[in-house]
Amino acid sequence: CSKLSNVEIPDSVTTIGEKAFYQCTNLSEVYWGKQLKTIGKSAFSGSGIRSAILPEGVDSIAHGAFYSCDSLRIVSIPSTVRRIVKKETQINGPFYSCSALDSIYWNAYKCSDIPFNYSSDKNIRVVEFGDSIKRIPNSFCYQFGNLTTVLFPKKLKSIGSSAFYRCSKLSNVEIPDSVTTIGEKAFYQCT
Repeated sequence: CSKLSNVEIPDSVTTIGEKAFYQCTNLSEVYWGKQLKTIGKSAFSGSGIRSAILPEGVDSIAHGAFYSCDSLRIVSIPSTVRRIVKKETQINGPFYSCSALDSIYWNAYKCSDIPFNYSSDKNIRVVEFGDSIKRIPNSFCYQFGNLTTVLFPKKLKSIGSSAFYRCSKLSNVEIPDSVTTIGEKAFYQCT
């Protein structure tokens, strides 16, 4: 697949299997099918994909699905995602070692898994939470050292413990009036 630059996933496809587009380095654009439910282990690992704007309907994303996608800048996780599968022996999620990752849109309110790992997500500057989000999970943006912008939904109820722990470049946060609870160390060492 070394010459493949874009791919259109047919609407009939529900699963992208393990290593389906593994190391397709020229693959930059993916047009997602409307019936897609599952993205398998290492499905796009090492590819040249620039954005992962996942469609509503995606239910689970496997370990390493986008591992080492060095051109990946934008990730959008829809409200339908319930599972972000991680390798049992490590904390690495599906976006581990994506060095260019800059912006995240998170609307997966049914998902308790955290897909980002602070040690590999140091370049993330912007995190926007969708309208479905009522609670920011504990340690969601733990040690995102370059995080400058966080956008909360208007009906947010709580911010979990250590949610923005050591986000040292975070300079301005607008917390909605709807928030009733801010967890321990939620903004600890946001210097």
